[in-house]
Amino acid sequence: MAVSVQQPDTDSDGTEAMLDYLSTAVIRLDANSCISHLNQAAESMTGTSRQRASGLLLEDLFGEHEELVKLCLRVNEQGGTLEVREVSLVARHKPEQVYVADVVVTSMPADML
Repeated sequence: MAVSVQQPDTDSDGTEAMLDYLSTAVIRLDANSCISHLNQAAESMTGTSRQRASGLLLEDLFGEHEELVKLCLRVNEQGGTLEVREVSLVARHKPEQVYVADVVVTSMPADML
């Protein structure tokens, strides 16, 4: 699973369309930690469509104490990249399903994606 924290930009280069073909769940956040894009794998994992998720805080999908939320907030504040192995994730819309994922959280400027 990959999460990028950035200022959203228009998708004039088709980046979001390319992300949809990845089997890795990708969640893109803006600088306020609001969701700006979920790819198809992330939609499947969270049980939430990108339209419904757009503008929500990451906590709205995973809960405020979720390790993923804490990692994203840390990267949003400090920049850089964090990689954590075997993070347990439970999406609020799919509480019966526990995912164990390797998570990479990267802070990226808007012009890179």
